[in-house]
Order: sequence, then C-alpha cells, then structure tokens
Amino acid sequence: MAEVTHGIAVISHGGVRFRVDLEHVKDVSLRKGSRYQFIGELVPDPTYTCDKLKLQARVARNVDGINVDLYEKALQLRRQFERKYLPNNMESSS
Repeated sequence: MAEVTHGIAVISHGGVRFRVDLEHVKDVSLRKGSRYQFIGELVPDPTYTCDKLKLQARVARNVDGINVDLYEKALQLRRQFERKYLPNNMESSS
C-alpha cells in the first residue's frame, strides 16, 4: 500500500512502514491501497535525526496483480541460494 504526500510515498507491508522519495520517478500515478514495486538506492533520510534511511526511487511500477505469497516465497528461495552459493558477494554488498 502507498500513501503519497509532497513527492514522498509511505509504503507499508507486514506491519513495517518505509519512506520512498519519488523525485526521480516520472509519469507515475500512485493510488492509495494499490501495490507497487520500487527500485532505487537507500539514502539517509534528513527527516530523522537518527540513522533512518529512505529509498530514492528510480523506477516505480504497479503490481496489483502479483501473488504476494508466491513472490515472498521466491524471494526467500533466492536469498537461500545466494547465502549458499555467493557468501562472499553478500558480505560485500551489505
């Protein structure tokens, strides 16, 4: 789900809320209650005084038709594969 105010979307999933900066995303119309996928970089969020991050989105797309349970299962399997076969790669990318 996404709520948008002043170019910042607040997304929530599984009880977690996260801020997404849409400054660099063009031609996207977000609807409250719809599902979206965002791709971008994690950057410091100056809204907070502690070490909070936000996503500086570069790509946004509507994924209302996605099977969330299947997507999360595929993501879990990918992470297991990467931990097993790419352990050094995971350390350098985090």
